[in-house]
Amino acid sequence: MPDLGAKLRRTAASNGSFYLSDSGGDSSDDELGSGSVGSALLLGGCDDDFSVASGASYSSFASARSASSLPIGADWRRGSDRRRRRNRAQPRERLGSGCSIDGMGKVSASSDDLISLGSYRVEASSSASARRSSMPHSKLKRGVNGPWISVASIRFVGFDVCATISCYTALLPGFLLVAAFFGVAYVVIFSLTTMIGTASPITSTKFKDQDYVVDERKIAYDLKKSIQLYKGRRWPISVREEEMNFEVIRHPAAVDRLGEAVRLAVPRFYLSFDELSGDKKRLLGDGRLLTPRIASMIGTHSTEEGRRNNDIKTRTIFVNIASFRDWRCRVTVESVFGRAKYPERIRVGVVDQIDSGTDPSCDVAIRSCEGYPLQALCKYHDHVDVYEMESSLAVGPTFARHILSRMYRGEFYSLQIDAHTIFTQDWDVDIINQFEETNNDMAVLSTYLFDAEGSVQASTGLSIQKKQVSQCNAYFKGSGRERRLRHDVSDQPESTPRIRGLPQLHPYWSSEFSFSRGHFILTVPYDPHLPMIERQDEEISMAIRGFTHGYDFYAPERNVCFHNTHEAEGAPKPKSSLENSKAYQGKQESAISRLTNIIEMSLEDEWDDVEVEMYSLGKVRDASQFYTCFGVHAREKITERKLCDFVAKGAMHKTFLRHLRNDGMGIDYNQIHFRFHELLRVHELENR
Repeated sequence: MPDLGAKLRRTAASNGSFYLSDSGGDSSDDELGSGSVGSALLLGGCDDDFSVASGASYSSFASARSASSLPIGADWRRGSDRRRRRNRAQPRERLGSGCSIDGMGKVSASSDDLISLGSYRVEASSSASARRSSMPHSKLKRGVNGPWISVASIRFVGFDVCATISCYTALLPGFLLVAAFFGVAYVVIFSLTTMIGTASPITSTKFKDQDYVVDERKIAYDLKKSIQLYKGRRWPISVREEEMNFEVIRHPAAVDRLGEAVRLAVPRFYLSFDELSGDKKRLLGDGRLLTPRIASMIGTHSTEEGRRNNDIKTRTIFVNIASFRDWRCRVTVESVFGRAKYPERIRVGVVDQIDSGTDPSCDVAIRSCEGYPLQALCKYHDHVDVYEMESSLAVGPTFARHILSRMYRGEFYSLQIDAHTIFTQDWDVDIINQFEETNNDMAVLSTYLFDAEGSVQASTGLSIQKKQVSQCNAYFKGSGRERRLRHDVSDQPESTPRIRGLPQLHPYWSSEFSFSRGHFILTVPYDPHLPMIERQDEEISMAIRGFTHGYDFYAPERNVCFHNTHEAEGAPKPKSSLENSKAYQGKQESAISRLTNIIEMSLEDEWDDVEVEMYSLGKVRDASQFYTCFGVHAREKITERKLCDFVAKGAMHKTFLRHLRNDGMGIDYNQIHFRFHELLRVHELENR
């Protein structure tokens, strides 16, 4: 039985403090440049060493863990039976300034960073932090680029006016003057604040529209305070630097030999309001519509100059990939950076669920970085975070993507894709332009992808696929309690776009491609308590939750990426993340019960409602509005079958878009009053 565990690993080919790799590619091949992700690279090489580095035995790991601050139950070991990767650099006796390894294999450092080297566990300590207790009344302050800096307390020395008169008598007039000054200042500031709040709805505390957040000022304050935790960290912000502050969560299905739930150490959410205020975990906006002011606070730039000028070319993108035993993951990462016009603004997060010793890791370059330094996993290794997890812990798509939600670090945009995706040239500029054409900050560009074969011009990397997929055909499938709503990719109409110049509205969402502003991850994070559900259940859940939080789904007018369905000779065949269904029997049933009750398709008395306040519906729109507008009869479990006539031909887009809010914060469904079958005078019911 393989060891259960998870490990966040430093990407390959980093500096001496981290992993080095030489994958044994053919040195006679041409050097791969950042813009040369052609068919040879995209199809991948199969002469790689698929073995994975081994680590210390469990006993040595346990002793090392007891001496560290890693929470008990979080498993970061590598099994003793696993082989060390060929040509992996051996641990040095000296890791650089302030870092060394003692005879017991324990590494200490004088910086804030956590260092991973082979199977060693590295504990970092700040020398300034260690002195904190010995400095009464001192204050530690984070420098912009340096370590912790101690700032001694300031002592005030005044004139000796107590020699001739009483100190209290001499100081009393001064105290009165100061009090009077602050009193007048308070009155003036309060008056100005009231005037400004009345004049501008953007800066006021409360909004007249009942859909918006109730207390904008408090939310903006908490948001600013949370973002301050990352101040001074340069782009790209990596979760590797936060490993010592990871949060321990329970796996939704796996248990250890003693019957206890397996616990994993995972990154904290980007906005940890519970840490700041001591409150329970909550969402940004608490389920209500974000105001333009709050939305504008979300989004980083790759350069300081770009931030000051709000340069669209420096707006950052977080690409998140859930991979299950997929050798094409590395090819996807190469395509992400190699085909981008501004790759320096991209950060990639991967949850890599692999069978160690059999599957290639997504954080190791396809070929040797020494011979091919321009590969993405070599050139942009600091832009890639890989959370590696044993494949035996995989429980379908949602848990891995929940961890990806935690790996987001304030990027301006977010893109969710599969691990077998190929991009077009300058895709980053194209998709951002399409998003901005909507004039809707709550837009989510989402679609099913075409196959790459026959869709991408090999010489230029440009798309030659002109069709668009409209996600509109949904139906209930199954019988009894197993009867659930789904929209299969093969049932969605494909046609040339009817709406020109911008993406086209449609009602449903796809997990294959989802591009949005970064706040979508913060307001609609993935629910980790849905083990073993299928992709179609995942997509229905996210569509309805996103809708109730105020988001609108669009089909991109132009395709910027495609499915890589190529199977290289000798490479393992793609596998399903549900292959562990036998090991987790019974978990899907309870997960489906939770999902359908959350989206109000079931009204059961008892179901798993753990952390439901974090992963429930929003308060901007009711789920019933979704069902009414798009012909879904949730209680009867039947659907209208002519919805695509309304959606694919552009009628939905033209009808609904006129109700886009003036501030660009989504479509106001309070102004939309009709039932779908009344609009088309069609009410065809599916046979049960």
